Amino acid sequence: MLLYITTGESRERDVKPLHTIPDTVNELFYLAMREHARPAAVQFWHRDAWASDPDWRFDRQVIQLALFLMGNLHVRGGDAVAVFGPLHPLWLQVDFAVQGLAGVPVGLPESLSDAHLLEALGTSDPSVIFATDDDSASRLLALQGRLGGE
Repeated sequence: MLLYITTGESRERDVKPLHTIPDTVNELFYLAMREHARPAAVQFWHRDAWASDPDWRFDRQVIQLALFLMGNLHVRGGDAVAVFGPLHPLWLQVDFAVQGLAGVPVGLPESLSDAHLLEALGTSDPSVIFATDDDSASRLLALQGRLGGE
């Protein structure tokens, strides 16, 4: 799977200067998402074709994930949140949501051996681990007893 975020701006879009500098990353993200000039913010390979997420959908997925992490899983500033598995749009969503909460996103590719995965998880000590596919979730469940947590 190939995944990228487009950074090009629409040629018709008027650039509006900031009148104040936002205090937080979330406020800056909010200002950036007030206008939706691009048809796709994220494109990824899915079922033998390119799929797109427009910026408004990506924005809402990040917000929903951040609210879930903060409200249900009690993730706070400084907490690590890991994503394990093949490259997937969830990697970007977790990255943006966790950074918005002043946390530390940790990306772990599926190519890690069990020993290296356990070492990485032990070092980063994430409060939450996301799996991007069934095989990755199965590996995490199989290693759960050796992780030392829930």
